[in-house]
Amino acid sequence: MIWHWRRPGLLLRWNAVLCAVLVLLWSGPEDTRIGGAAALGVWTAVSIGTYWASRRGGVIVRGWRAAALWIVFGAAVGAGAALCTVLVMLFKDVRHAHPFPDFPPGVLAAMIARVPPWAAAGALFGLCAGLMRGALDPRSPDAGVSDGRGVI
Repeated sequence: MIWHWRRPGLLLRWNAVLCAVLVLLWSGPEDTRIGGAAALGVWTAVSIGTYWASRRGGVIVRGWRAAALWIVFGAAVGAGAALCTVLVMLFKDVRHAHPFPDFPPGVLAAMIARVPPWAAAGALFGLCAGLMRGALDPRSPDAGVSDGRGVI
């Protein structure tokens, strides 16, 4: 298993701009569905996590430390996704300023209550992503050896 990120580039910056534009476009119309807010929250958390990891790019970590980093990264992104979803919902409530908000405090509290399961799901997803990256990277000593017999 390997942990290695490149330095942040132009693609990551345009991703942030696109995410911000979509949050502004989504927050305009009257809509009380949570799916769009959750998708934007996950996208925002993944973008922030990728930016954070790429700022520490250039360092190669292998073995159990890489697995631990992938798990921590996934858990942080999972917890951040729930919190970013709450922030996106709150942004929409503040932007509209209705007497009855699109997302009442009970919905926001329920989303905050989902932080631990989303963090656990993110940790498992991070572990899976790290294992897949280690298995598919030809430079990794953990990569499968294909000797023509179909054994990996």
